[in-house]
Amino acid sequence: MSDQRQEIIESLKQTMDEAQWQWLLPHLQRDALVLVKPELDLLDVAYRIAIDDRPAVQAWVESGKLAKPTPAQVREWERHPDKRFTVVVVQPYVLAQEALFH
Repeated sequence: MSDQRQEIIESLKQTMDEAQWQWLLPHLQRDALVLVKPELDLLDVAYRIAIDDRPAVQAWVESGKLAKPTPAQVREWERHPDKRFTVVVVQPYVLAQEALFH
């Protein structure tokens, strides 16, 4: 891994955390919440966004693996405000991946 890539990954890891759905609402309201499907590596996605790797990001968007939450998802999570997500910040976005296990 290149030094620059490693440096960016380490910086992103520092913003990585676990969050409950209710904590993500302010980011949803400012249209900055982006969902990452579980089959993708959250840190890799964050890295690709951070370095502006448009082809990779566009491919994920087109395949539905990277998207804004749908109204149906939001309604479901509002019924379960303690639902957990793994999150990482890539300004101005908060990338969230549903936690599979609690």
